[in-house]
Amino acid sequence: MENLPKASKWQIINRHYYGNVVRGIFVLVGLMMLATFPFFNDLVPVPLWLSIGIIAMLAVFGGLLNPAQRWILVVNTILPVVGLIVFQYEAAYAYAHIPVTETRRVAFFWANEIVSLLFFIATYLAVKTARGRFVEEVE
Repeated sequence: MENLPKASKWQIINRHYYGNVVRGIFVLVGLMMLATFPFFNDLVPVPLWLSIGIIAMLAVFGGLLNPAQRWILVVNTILPVVGLIVFQYEAAYAYAHIPVTETRRVAFFWANEIVSLLFFIATYLAVKTARGRFVEEVE
C-alpha cells in the first residue's frame, strides 16, 4: 500500500464531482417547468417573466457548472436548496389551500412535488461536490 502513487488533486476533486448529475437535474427540472407552465401559469404566485427567468437561470448555471471554478460550485449548491424550499412550499400550499373543485389541483401538487424531490437530490449531490472541492482529504 505504501508504494501506491498519491492521487493528483484533480483525481481527488473528480472523485467527489457530481456536477454532471446536478446539471442533468437542472435541465430536467427546467424542461418540466417549461412543459407544465402553460397549464398552471395562473396558479403560480410569481409573474410570468420571473418564472421564465428562473428556468433560464437553471440552464445557465447548469451549463457553467465545472469542478475548476469554486464560485459556480457555491451557486449550484445554493440554487437547488432555494428550489427545494420554494417548490415544496408550493406543493404543500397547493395540497392544503387550492380548492378541491379546481380540477388541476392534484396535477399542480404533483408537478411541484416531483420538482422539489429532484431539487432534494440535486442539493445532496451539489453539497457532496462542494465538500469534495473545499475540504482537504485526510490520508
